[in-house]
Amino acid sequence: MASLNSMIQRQMIYWTFGLVAIFGVAVVFFLVQPPATLKRHAATTTGRLPASIVEDSGRQDEQAMIRVLDVKVGCEPLTERTVDLNVHQVRVRGDVCNANVQSISLVNSANGFSATVFVPDPKRFATDYINLVVGENKLILQLQLTSGSVETRDIHLTRQ
Repeated sequence: MASLNSMIQRQMIYWTFGLVAIFGVAVVFFLVQPPATLKRHAATTTGRLPASIVEDSGRQDEQAMIRVLDVKVGCEPLTERTVDLNVHQVRVRGDVCNANVQSISLVNSANGFSATVFVPDPKRFATDYINLVVGENKLILQLQLTSGSVETRDIHLTRQ
């Protein structure tokens, strides 16, 4: 009986070792291999893309990648601007002209998109990428002042 228990224990040890080895090899294989989606993306992308970029669902080639436009807003009065046909998104960067700004917001009234506004220092701001619709896009830039009043500036962009 003792030899039977000893033999069963050895077989259990062999089975355990075999299963651990099989699962260990599988885990190492999957940890070393990048996922298929990363392989495909790395093969088709030549550089970094913005995190909030929206792709045109009708075309899949690399030339269909949407171009973006940087719009610089200074302290001077704003003028209307027509953007290129292929520009689907803009990023707004600008100067804070009033030292008493508490917060900044920017909304595209054409589609209701509310941009995230980054303030790297008290004199500058930048937004994430803002989706544009075909036609008139009125971007409303609001600066909430510490006095409680609000300064509003409109940026008119027309996407053809």
